[in-house]
Amino acid sequence: MSNNISHKIRTDADKYPRTHIILITLFAVGLVSLPFDMLFTAIFGNDKTVVLSAEIFIRVILSAAALYFLFVYGYGKIIFNKVSFIGILSVIPAFIVALNNFPFVAFISRNAKFTADTAEIILYAIYCISVGVYEETVFRGLIFPLCIEISGGKKYGVFYAVLISSAIFGGVHLVNLLSDGGFGAVMLQTGYSFLIGGMCAISVCLSKNLFSAILIHTIFDIGGLIFGSPIGIAQGFQWDTLTVILTAVIGVIVAAYMLYRLFNLKYDEVKSLYKPNEN
Repeated sequence: MSNNISHKIRTDADKYPRTHIILITLFAVGLVSLPFDMLFTAIFGNDKTVVLSAEIFIRVILSAAALYFLFVYGYGKIIFNKVSFIGILSVIPAFIVALNNFPFVAFISRNAKFTADTAEIILYAIYCISVGVYEETVFRGLIFPLCIEISGGKKYGVFYAVLISSAIFGGVHLVNLLSDGGFGAVMLQTGYSFLIGGMCAISVCLSKNLFSAILIHTIFDIGGLIFGSPIGIAQGFQWDTLTVILTAVIGVIVAAYMLYRLFNLKYDEVKSLYKPNEN
């Protein structure tokens, strides 16, 4: 894409950020919802390895496209910003939440066990990475800075941007109602996706780099999808009493911390993390 076209897209995005948010969201959800995995399984079979390979292939292609448009929109700076030691320390609470999503208690108490071989476990990890890269590039790399533009430097501009982008991230999971996901399960997924989206957005602001959110998202998915069908690699029961208590305590503490940090973020500093390079 020529610099002239890229400049036109950036100018148009500055004028009509809401339109671009809608378009990006529709394309992001629409493309990932296409039944490419069904095509793969129809050709190569319904083996778990095939399913994981198909999902990885799809998201690698989409991630490459998302990263490309990250630079088209002029937001590529967010993946090159230097991460300070203080920045790393500031997002440790988010990493604790992500790590806690892994069913450690279930495995330690032998209420869960791995059912996949080494190759499937490796593919599963790569799949989670590909999901993290794609979704964070789209929602925290493209949509979040456009939400910053919408807030227009208001007193709580960063708060509004985090709220809107997280609501969009949570809302797109409602598309799972069209699949075999039950209403209650989809509503739960939508709710925690909203919270995780907010945590990832704040983490980007604190670390000043998109990779922190990608890593947090990846770790969270590795633990959260481990029992899921058809890509899960283990069997067992995750939500025992101790896990529920730990999750609630950690969640409340980290939520309070994140909200405190959010309301102390400065609009101009956050916007500068994504500031388009002038041609």
